[in-house]
Amino acid sequence: VASNTTATVTPSGSVIVSTQATLGASGTLTFSWDASNPLIGLVAVGATGTTAEKTMTAIKAVAVNENADVTMIKFSLTGGSAADFATNGIKLYQKVGSVAEKLIGSADMISTSATFNFDPGTLVIEKSKTNVLIVKALFNGTSNGVAANDPPAIDFADATNANDDTYITAKGSS
Repeated sequence: VASNTTATVTPSGSVIVSTQATLGASGTLTFSWDASNPLIGLVAVGATGTTAEKTMTAIKAVAVNENADVTMIKFSLTGGSAADFATNGIKLYQKVGSVAEKLIGSADMISTSATFNFDPGTLVIEKSKTNVLIVKALFNGTSNGVAANDPPAIDFADATNANDDTYITAKGSS
């Protein structure tokens, strides 16, 4: 057939059918404690604080129907005080499947919370993959803010407040 000419094409052979697609109205993003979430532990901070990060919590994140692009996530201080944590002492890691955990960001504990804000694409919870968010901390020592026997604890959306949805901001992405 010559260029810019109309022609009739008649298919032959068997009919070719596309694969079937299931359409969802929306995606979901859910969180639960991961099996690797640590039990209560004792950390000896000494006078100057810790140089090794201590895992505070591990949260399993599950995205269904589409990836979730997280742009903000907030953790609340539920025990101890902000003075317990070093500057930029709250660290957020992401572990996808069996790949090694990756540092996503660092934040300060300000008053009663640590908030991480991300550019789009920085923290993506991939659908149909095992995603674990791990929060680690560096602590101050007794000579720079920590009271002896002070039990710092971090929480993520305890589901008792009407505004728990402010603990995370995310949108679906393909």
